[in-house]
Amino acid sequence: MPLFPGDSFQVPTLIKTTLDDSDYVLLVDPTGTLCKITKANFLASLSSADDNATSKTYVSVGDNNGIFYFIGTSEDTSSWVNPTSNGLIIQSSSIGSGSVNSLVDRSNSSFYTNSDPNSFVSFFLGGTRQLKCNYYTIKTRADSSDYYPRNWNLQGSNDGSTWVDLDIQINNTALNSTNQWLALPVSSDVAYSYFRIYTTGDNSAGYRHLVLGEVELYGKYSA
Repeated sequence: MPLFPGDSFQVPTLIKTTLDDSDYVLLVDPTGTLCKITKANFLASLSSADDNATSKTYVSVGDNNGIFYFIGTSEDTSSWVNPTSNGLIIQSSSIGSGSVNSLVDRSNSSFYTNSDPNSFVSFFLGGTRQLKCNYYTIKTRADSSDYYPRNWNLQGSNDGSTWVDLDIQINNTALNSTNQWLALPVSSDVAYSYFRIYTTGDNSAGYRHLVLGEVELYGKYSA
């Protein structure tokens, strides 16, 4: 059975459903080269990569433990600046008012998109940074009541094009005042370099604006 030009693989008549540590895992690298790695070494490399990650653990809303704060301090090596000055890239489907950079400015801010279906804000961690997200927080805007988020997904991606749902909120009515935080857990075994908050329905006023004051992510971070 051809795997790629010039190589073939004979399918065995018996298929093992479990692997011993000395058994091989077969992988193909980006150049098309077939690599044979023992199960033990393969699992050890995964464990080592996770051991090298920095855990940023959620404690309370507005704390200094999030990834955006960590990037803003150049990974705890300097005084905090807006993390967009240290490589974080924020984009939105549109801008109705405010600046996307205010979503990580650690102050009572206001930003919203136009009232369009599928409005979103996205965050690219920058460079080779990745996060295995396990918590995120959002805050409502500072300058006006109403238009609170009700229907949205937190999504992750490693190419900025193909997105995976990490958390789904349908008619979440928890947010009802200005400068109010909401913290939500995430279950993900995959590290991503892109994240976005993607609207899937109306806000509390019955429109499609995505209206936010602040966003923060937590989890296992690597660069």
